[in-house]
Amino acid sequence: MAADRDNGMIKIAHVGAAGGLCVRTTGQRDDIDMSVQVQADGVMVGVRNVQRNYLHYQVDHPIVSFDPAVRGAAFTRRFEALLERPTSWVRREQFRQAVAVPPAHRRGQVVFTDSRTGLPGRARVRACAVRVRGSRGVVIGDGNHQTNHLRYRLTRSVIAVESLLRDEPALAYRLADFVAAPDNPVLEHRLVNAMSRILERSQELTRMIAAGSGRTGGVMIGTANRQTTITKSRIRDVDVKAVIVRVRFEALESGARAKLALLDAEDRRDHDELRKIGTAGSLDTGVARRRDELELTRIERAEQCLVLQTERLQRAQRPESPHADRKPAIKAELDSLRKRIDDIKSERGKHGPLAVLRAARTRRLADPTTLGRLSRLEPRAAAIPRWPDIEPVRRQPPSEINPDRLAWPTAPQRRDLDDLPGRGGPAIPGP
Repeated sequence: MAADRDNGMIKIAHVGAAGGLCVRTTGQRDDIDMSVQVQADGVMVGVRNVQRNYLHYQVDHPIVSFDPAVRGAAFTRRFEALLERPTSWVRREQFRQAVAVPPAHRRGQVVFTDSRTGLPGRARVRACAVRVRGSRGVVIGDGNHQTNHLRYRLTRSVIAVESLLRDEPALAYRLADFVAAPDNPVLEHRLVNAMSRILERSQELTRMIAAGSGRTGGVMIGTANRQTTITKSRIRDVDVKAVIVRVRFEALESGARAKLALLDAEDRRDHDELRKIGTAGSLDTGVARRRDELELTRIERAEQCLVLQTERLQRAQRPESPHADRKPAIKAELDSLRKRIDDIKSERGKHGPLAVLRAARTRRLADPTTLGRLSRLEPRAAAIPRWPDIEPVRRQPPSEINPDRLAWPTAPQRRDLDDLPGRGGPAIPGP
């Protein structure tokens, strides 16, 4: 990947460790004096010079990090909004736009000691003092050409996920899909492959990763200079496990807290309704049944909260969990939920299931028609009325059965078939 840089008085192909280049300016805004100290490989000082740099990067085992310490404020704010509603297209688009904004200070620019990232557009450099020390490949003069081959090797470099998203904003949609379903292995595989491909093909991202490592290389100081940089990179064994684990924990934690907030709001509503109903001594059957339903619902809801809080505690106890500091609060919530369930069951045991039956029975007994029916009821010991001259059938015990009466009945006597009319009716008399 070639990049031409014709503007600016100082050009840098590779920004190395601190101390490789230091620039100081003095004077007014329009007329300034500049002092430059350089310690780098491949330095050209003069005008109308041409420099060609080949940067060879080998990055072994890079680690993509989702740590808040390496994330920007805008990224963190939009990601938290995405966690609240991961399926919202509005939140997804806002998150993509937030990560697509370029940083305020690019790593390839010169940082001045007075916090400026470049010289004013109309500034005139009256004098420039350059001090070169501990450098290799130094060329001083005008109209010169230089070619540099600079090699850098990095091991286990930490890469902020925000950098990947900024280089490829479409990756934000993959991340949003994984946030919506953090337990889906297919979405996890797609996210891992997308991040690996971006690291392998983005040369600008590789240069940004390597910035700050090794010695500064390819420096040009002067005007009307031309610098061309060709970057070649080789990245092996990208580690995105930290991103997957962190995003999964954040998504599951956000989903659990949202469900708990919803259940807590519903429980407060039912609790307020119970207080308005009052005690269970009312004779209204409907009120007693409603109170019993509310208490049962509160018990079921508290048990759901207990399951969610238990899952949160199990995730927080894992070694890779970023929420280890929340364990005391979760344990306190579990104790509170158990106490709430015991209190509701105890209160319901006093008057809950019996209140409905007692209220219904009391109301039924207070009804005048019920009292009239009860006064006309006969005791169960009274004889059952039967039809006159009909005795109840009493079965004989086996010992009273007469064996002589157990003989088979005789065959019926045969009737003369000639006396019976035919099937077609009586015969027609003859002539």
